[in-house]
Amino acid sequence: MSIESMIAAQDCRSYLDISTDVVSTLTGYVKGIEHTITITIDHNKVEFGFDKPIGDFQYFNTDWQEMEWDEEEKVLKISNGKPKYSFGVMFPEQ
Repeated sequence: MSIESMIAAQDCRSYLDISTDVVSTLTGYVKGIEHTITITIDHNKVEFGFDKPIGDFQYFNTDWQEMEWDEEEKVLKISNGKPKYSFGVMFPEQ
């Protein structure tokens, strides 16, 4: 886990106005496809669980994936080096 990923996930949660919620479920878009996403915070990680798999996986967290928050575009980029993948999650205006 990198501290940068945790900060990015927390910035995303703040934008979504769920920074004090332990578990929240909301809507996000990956490549234009709507997903129900459950966002959970646990002692030292944030997890994003999708209703349908993105590629081969359904759950992504700050322990195993790199995350970057684009404040301007309101997109959370989730990526990994092995296996290699990267995608953005766009959240509707809050």
